[in-house]
Amino acid sequence: MAEIARMPSLSPTMEEGKIESWVKKVGDYVESGEVIANIETDKAIVEYEALDEGYLRHLFVNAGDTIKVGTPIALFSEEADETVEDLILEIKSEGTASEKVSGTPSDESTGGNASKAPQETFASSAKKKNAGEKSAGSSRDYDLVVVGAGPGGYVAAIRSAQLGLKTALVDKEWLGGVCLNVGCIPSKSLLKNAEIIHTIKERGDEFGFSYKNLKVDYSVAVQRSRKISEKLTNGIGFLTKKNNISVHMAHAVLSNANTLELTDLGGKTYRISSENIILATGASTRMIPGLVADGKKVLTYREAILQKTLPKSAIIVGSGAIGVEFATIWNAYGVDVTVVEMLPSIVPLEDQEISEALKKSFKKSGIKSLVNTRVEKIDSSGKSVEITISDGKGSRVLDAEQVLVAIGFVPNVQNIGLEAAGIHTEKGAVAVNDFMQTNIPNIYAIGDVTAKLMLAHVGSAMGIIAAEHIANHPTAKLNYEMMPRATYCHPQIASMGLTEVQTKERGYDVKIAKFPYAVNGKAMGLGESEGFVKIITEAKYGEILGAHLIGPDVTELLPEFTLAQASELSIDEIARNVHAHPTLSETIMEAAHGATGGYIHI
Repeated sequence: MAEIARMPSLSPTMEEGKIESWVKKVGDYVESGEVIANIETDKAIVEYEALDEGYLRHLFVNAGDTIKVGTPIALFSEEADETVEDLILEIKSEGTASEKVSGTPSDESTGGNASKAPQETFASSAKKKNAGEKSAGSSRDYDLVVVGAGPGGYVAAIRSAQLGLKTALVDKEWLGGVCLNVGCIPSKSLLKNAEIIHTIKERGDEFGFSYKNLKVDYSVAVQRSRKISEKLTNGIGFLTKKNNISVHMAHAVLSNANTLELTDLGGKTYRISSENIILATGASTRMIPGLVADGKKVLTYREAILQKTLPKSAIIVGSGAIGVEFATIWNAYGVDVTVVEMLPSIVPLEDQEISEALKKSFKKSGIKSLVNTRVEKIDSSGKSVEITISDGKGSRVLDAEQVLVAIGFVPNVQNIGLEAAGIHTEKGAVAVNDFMQTNIPNIYAIGDVTAKLMLAHVGSAMGIIAAEHIANHPTAKLNYEMMPRATYCHPQIASMGLTEVQTKERGYDVKIAKFPYAVNGKAMGLGESEGFVKIITEAKYGEILGAHLIGPDVTELLPEFTLAQASELSIDEIARNVHAHPTLSETIMEAAHGATGGYIHI
């Protein structure tokens, strides 16, 4: 029996949708729940899944066609050789083509064509939409060109387009940048796998389950993380098209203050001009001098996030967010992990009590942490990697299958034409003012290339401010000290503002309150009662100077502090705010009570 698939209604207001790409081709056998196509609405790109199983016999529309809800898009049959020609002709004669908003009907010979590569689709689509739409009085190609499509760059491009600027986005590798492709997003996927494995392997008795011959496949975890990254990257492509942003997949170099020379992926060189330019070129891994990442024994975050097998042992040099997050993932999968940190504590930028709590938790999990330890030499010429370290007791050699170098980042200021445009740098980063302007007024810089605070969400906030300033739209200024900071190791760390040491160095008279997760009902129910909330306030007026959290999902709790601080609320107002019960957020309320006169539950 033949079945007709029609353009679905994916929201109450949806009237039409676009076939972004066909996943299946004519002749394929499709099982119930398998993705047939990707459908683009005015809000997102959605996977269209088959409701029943059967053979895909005919596609009525092409990839790229926009059609009305309810219009036939495909025909299925239970048997591969079932006669369906008459039904196809009948549907076509009913005016399927007339239901289209754009495109032409498909036949079986073209229905299974694969979609274009993302960079081709984005660029060609946007160019058509923007053709001949130069701003009044301007002879330049664009009002704004953003160089770099990471979280800062693509957000800046979207915001500028929303404000009416003719906008282009340039990137030499991928939309979404490091964060979406090989950083923040895939690492959180892997960390979720690590959390599940930790619960199964280490806490089965507590939760009342047991197993025999547990097998874990790290390659599947990596595949899951890649799918998530791909979906989000495709979403960025959708947003650029939705906002009429021209996308150029190319390496960009400034020729002068208004011109960029682009070299595309095929080696073709061409120029574009713009009234304004935003540099969002990001940063690259800082490497130990003389050491080169080979992707096998010596890794940076990039090789580490993509490898599908894990070593039996690993040494991680550096204990910032990348170092401790990979330590968490690898440890859960049974890797013998040693973290080497040259400073006196791991996660050295965090409050001292947070660092001590994480080191204690790592030790309990079997992760070794060596602090006040300097790496003198790394030799990867043998079967394993030999790392010579030194501390107060002398030198010794550690041996492991892999070493991950995670000692920080260097702004990408080389080979982008800063000298040609006359742009100033300070300490290896592009210097900017409060509105992200460089010393050249029409050239702005945002994100890691400025080294203000190398966090994705800070780059996004900087991008919005830059775009709004260019468009003469009201905007804000950032207090980088009070930006939220999140680390997704186990247990999680979240912080904002000053540490206890910093407040003392600046001469503040402070009150400090801490509340443990061990007595929080929700945390106990989750079986995650490790950690605490620490609040530092100015003693006289209750001004929030810093908040430091370690424990379950604390990264989700941090916005209450940053919003309160930005809105000039006192700690008393947090204490008086009614928090739902039972929730993890009650630890914030309890710590606030502790800072204003007395804890309730301890």
